Amino acid sequence: MRQSRTDAGDTSTTMANLLLVTIAFAVLLGSSFSEARPSYQPYRSSRRGAGGNPDSRQLSELKDMVSMLKGDVEELKDMNTMLKEDVQDLKEATDCPVVTFTALIASATIVVSADETIVFPLATSLNTAYDTTTGIFTTPVDGIYIISISIRPFDIDPTSEFAAVQLIKRFPDGSPAVIGRVISSTDDFDMSSLVINPYLEAGCEIFARSEVDASFSSGSIFSGVLIKQITIVDNTLPV
Repeated sequence: MRQSRTDAGDTSTTMANLLLVTIAFAVLLGSSFSEARPSYQPYRSSRRGAGGNPDSRQLSELKDMVSMLKGDVEELKDMNTMLKEDVQDLKEATDCPVVTFTALIASATIVVSADETIVFPLATSLNTAYDTTTGIFTTPVDGIYIISISIRPFDIDPTSEFAAVQLIKRFPDGSPAVIGRVISSTDDFDMSSLVINPYLEAGCEIFARSEVDASFSSGSIFSGVLIKQITIVDNTLPV
């Protein structure tokens, strides 16, 4: 009977100890969990002010970022506008017709009289702008051209000291005008050149005319090219 009571006492003591251990473990677990949670709160409070809203410093930073982004957008718009203008310029340049010719005296000597047009018989020409039978270049469109002429006299009128050649522009209405003049002698195969870049209306005729009786040899060249198609009205360039 005494042994039974002793065993019952030991059992009660063991259960009491187990209960205490369980309670202690629960307290320790709760304490650890409560200590782990504050580490999350500072993170949230560092991003937000009182009441969970962004503080004034963060709002200022966001406003500055928005302003920078707006500036970048404006720069991109300006760049886009410039690119569109460049594309338009390239398109206009591409749309410009190709007008060019080169006419020359290759081998035989050309003899002309005073006030006669010099015909350069050998020519390469696009848009059939130059006529090898008349020696006349007819402008197909309004624009700025480069016109050049080089003369190499072989013989001239004994009464003349130099060979003088005029560059003539005949307007569409038929009226002529001298737009250039080149002078050369026959000494040691002398050669003279002239280059101009006039504005010419469509339908103008450009040709070279000798002022004296003379002959011109190989190396004499007459050429022209359209560099910019443009129409000028009342001496005013288009905007």
